[in-house]
Amino acid sequence: LVPAACACWLLCPGLAGSTEATFKGGAAAAPSAPTPAPSRGLNTLPSVPTKGHVFILNTDIRLLACDVWLLPVDRTLEIDRAWNVPDCEHPSHPPPGWGSTTLVAPCCPKTPEGRRRRSQVRYRTYEHPLPVAVDVIAASHAPRKTVPDLIAALRQFLDVAAREADHSNFGRARPLVALPIFCAGLAADEQDQTGGSQLGEVIKAVLDELHAFVMAHDVDVALCSIDSAAFSAALDARRKRFPDFLTRAPLLASDRDRYQAEVLRLAHLCLAGQVSLFLGAGVSINAGLPSWSQLLDQLALEAGFTASARGYIHELDPLEAASVCAARLGGDRALKRCVARIIGRAKRHSLQHALLAGVPFRGCISTNYDTLFEQAVRCAGGDIAVLPAEVGSVRDTWCLKLHGSVDRPDTIVLTRADYVRFSKEQAACEGVLQGLLLTQHVLFCGFGMRDENCCRISS
Repeated sequence: LVPAACACWLLCPGLAGSTEATFKGGAAAAPSAPTPAPSRGLNTLPSVPTKGHVFILNTDIRLLACDVWLLPVDRTLEIDRAWNVPDCEHPSHPPPGWGSTTLVAPCCPKTPEGRRRRSQVRYRTYEHPLPVAVDVIAASHAPRKTVPDLIAALRQFLDVAAREADHSNFGRARPLVALPIFCAGLAADEQDQTGGSQLGEVIKAVLDELHAFVMAHDVDVALCSIDSAAFSAALDARRKRFPDFLTRAPLLASDRDRYQAEVLRLAHLCLAGQVSLFLGAGVSINAGLPSWSQLLDQLALEAGFTASARGYIHELDPLEAASVCAARLGGDRALKRCVARIIGRAKRHSLQHALLAGVPFRGCISTNYDTLFEQAVRCAGGDIAVLPAEVGSVRDTWCLKLHGSVDRPDTIVLTRADYVRFSKEQAACEGVLQGLLLTQHVLFCGFGMRDENCCRISS
């Protein structure tokens, strides 16, 4: 299920990639009317229902929480340090036929034993996605890769991804496979960092391959770039290639006309700078972070409670359960340090973070302790002030961490005492939320509407 803001982005890529505005985290002028879809010709295809979905993201693939990702290399199989792949994960030797019949080399194949171990420590040890080295870059003084060359390599990568991504390691309903836009950024040939006139042709061919892949596999795909020009070109290519993508509603939508109208209304409000975000824990779960109940279970485990005792703790009010864990760990300070260690293990933002970072919001309020949304905004080229830590700084956008942040553990709000203290000492933060509710359209994402402070303030 996709939050409303994500649906706004997915169903209106023409607005996002138009000349009027690019969804990069800042307010923009709203167009007077939706751009009409081009008529379907020989070069357009119907966006028929698929098993998975192709997302186009203005983000850094190195920091995206995915299951398998394409690592561009040349025929030397040397991995650029810029990709931040540890030496221990590099392929030990080129596979047979490398550079001719074989164009892919998984960096760290997943064995059944490895999968079993990872499943047992899912919420205690952060797991890196599987990088697959793919020969899509021309070596020095070698001819530039042609479109057929790139598509042949892409097909081999997708075959590997379909086998390896049999489940999601980050709590998603489907596995997520990610790849960079070829001929742009770090995925460009050394002699042609811009991609030249080939970029548009490559993007069209890649979109066709990815569309066919998600029709046949229950896997989502993210096409990523930190190059804003390549990102906009990909959005524009999809809009032209699949014109009915703009007006297609989900199969489960009970009233498709109303759904489409609401998506366009939200898009225009975003472009007019009239939308602010409210982010709850649901946005961060797909980054591999625990839910509220799972976090409490981890804290109880860290505190040394037995399995039966943890069962009783689960029956308590969450705030009281956190207080019990604090008492066993040695006080609130020790509890907050433990929370910071658990949440701080996640280094990659989720697909939801990347999509929401592209919405032109004015302000954002988050009850999450992690800093992944701020990371996603910066990956998309945005600049964001984090409040209240950076109060007084002048930025285009801001994010109020209502319940504290892992980089300042003492600010974390978790126990009953923390909530009581918040209501007494954080009047300014309450005023920010009340002001947004009075002056902006607030889009709630991943928030269950059960937080005591938020319910009290909004009422």
